[in-house]
Amino acid sequence: MIAVSGAPRQGFSLMEILIAIAILGLVGGLLIPKLAGVFSGAQVDTAKQSLRGLKSAIEMFHLKVGDYPDSLKDLYKKPANEELARDWAGPYIEEKKLVDPWKTKFQYTKTPGQAHPFELYSYGPKKKAASKDERIDVWAL
Repeated sequence: MIAVSGAPRQGFSLMEILIAIAILGLVGGLLIPKLAGVFSGAQVDTAKQSLRGLKSAIEMFHLKVGDYPDSLKDLYKKPANEELARDWAGPYIEEKKLVDPWKTKFQYTKTPGQAHPFELYSYGPKKKAASKDERIDVWAL
């Protein structure tokens, strides 16, 4: 625009700046929830992949030792159980891989005679408040 004196004006008016800020706020308000959903989905996918890797480590332990570990600790540290320790050839996994994306330890229970030889899951984003249906279970992947 041309100023009253006839010379071109310098900078933006307050109204133009406010309109630009409003547009940026509107676009940001629409994009941030979408990006948060993508991030949350990525954490669930990461937990699933970690569970698959952990299941593989447990199966390798079973193939070498002949039994399933008493706890996940047996995968990275020689078991206290002499029977399991005899053929142990670990570590089968790094200790730091036993934590899900929400900084909660993966849950493991040896369950002989049940539908599966062990239970392995993450509580997911709700952590310990998660119901059984909300957990990320290795057998449901």
